[in-house]
Amino acid sequence: MKRAISLFLAALTAVSMTAACGNKTNSDDKSENKTGVTSTEAVDNENGTETTEQTETAEQPSLNVDGAADEVDMGKVDGTKLDDTAAEDSSLEAKGDIANCEVTIDDAKLIDYTDTISGEQMKVVVVSFKFKNNNSTAQSFDGLLSVEATQGGSNLRQTLVAGVEGVNANSAISSVESNDTITVQKTYKLNDETTDINITVYKYGESSGASVSKAFKLS
Repeated sequence: MKRAISLFLAALTAVSMTAACGNKTNSDDKSENKTGVTSTEAVDNENGTETTEQTETAEQPSLNVDGAADEVDMGKVDGTKLDDTAAEDSSLEAKGDIANCEVTIDDAKLIDYTDTISGEQMKVVVVSFKFKNNNSTAQSFDGLLSVEATQGGSNLRQTLVAGVEGVNANSAISSVESNDTITVQKTYKLNDETTDINITVYKYGESSGASVSKAFKLS
């Protein structure tokens, strides 16, 4: 009788332990599942944040030069065409030979532009140049020449412009084959809206050498 009672108690204890282990396993499974859900939610949140940041990031000016010269079209630029006026150095012409290239300071237009990164609103002058490479190898405008843009003797800051039809200042670094001609552009932020703009082009590193110059009036 005592043996039967002992066996019954032992069996009852084993059942209780099994049930406890089962509850623990279920609890662990729930914890793992909960952790898994949390991780998934975290990934989703991270992805959502990244997507939002990508959407809110302002468009930056592209540095791609492929086909840049093909996008240059002063006729499509929505702005005010500036008239010519007397250059600061009256002895200089707007067209000439520099660094074995034919260079012409062509047109200028004044545009209203909002910087895509800072949001700053500014007046920008877009200047176009004709550039013929007479060298035996491919060259770029910026590779051979320097441009000085001034108002009242003070230099203008060159600024990149994005999203304006007819404008691609990267044209100035486009490679031009021997004997080919393209139109390139430079864009500058104005210091003020009344002082005439003077443009001078000379061979890179030789500001005292051959150069061409042209001025545009704002008022």
